[in-house]
Amino acid sequence: MAYTTLIWDWNGTLLNDAAACVAIINIVLARRGLPALTAHRYRELFDFPVRRYYDRLGFDFTRESFEEIGSDFIALYEERRARLRLQPGARDLLRDLHRDGIRQVVLSAYRHDTLLSLLREKRLSNWFTDVTGADDHYARGKSDQGIHLMKRLKLDRQHTLLIGDTVHDQEVAAAMGVSCVLLDAGHQARHRLEARGVPVLDDMRSLRDWLRGKLHVR
Repeated sequence: MAYTTLIWDWNGTLLNDAAACVAIINIVLARRGLPALTAHRYRELFDFPVRRYYDRLGFDFTRESFEEIGSDFIALYEERRARLRLQPGARDLLRDLHRDGIRQVVLSAYRHDTLLSLLREKRLSNWFTDVTGADDHYARGKSDQGIHLMKRLKLDRQHTLLIGDTVHDQEVAAAMGVSCVLLDAGHQARHRLEARGVPVLDDMRSLRDWLRGKLHVR
């Protein structure tokens, strides 16, 4: 089937923020006397909901709430967000897809109002027909938002593709009943992605090649 709608994940897929997240979580860990993560270990442990990932890191929720730790992380992230860049090739691909008449939307576990602001800062807003984020910044997951998105936009499942960088993105796509492709350029290790039984691509250039012939271009 030729895809007419692409649903993009934001963090790690379009926004190249995995390295920043490693640096920030290491600050949060250090403040609590916990060992630092390498980039490799981060991609092995990161997960949704984020509370599960924090538990793996050794945070003691009897001493401090998940929300307090999450707020610490987000405060540091927001201080750095203006310096974060898109994945190499992302802007050109988004522009070309928009030019070709492909509907593009964003579905993210990132806080909705902050996501809208960041899209404006990156001058991307005009290329997306819809943006759906979370009610808060605790990244609990986005399956429910995805299902509501399908209904609200009346999307055709057979002609919709979700593009992400985590196992959770594949889980969301399955809940929505749409196809999925994952990029090995973000927050989780490639072997974890490949275990989901969907295509796993290296980067935006590989995605552009993979999409060739799979889109309904107007």
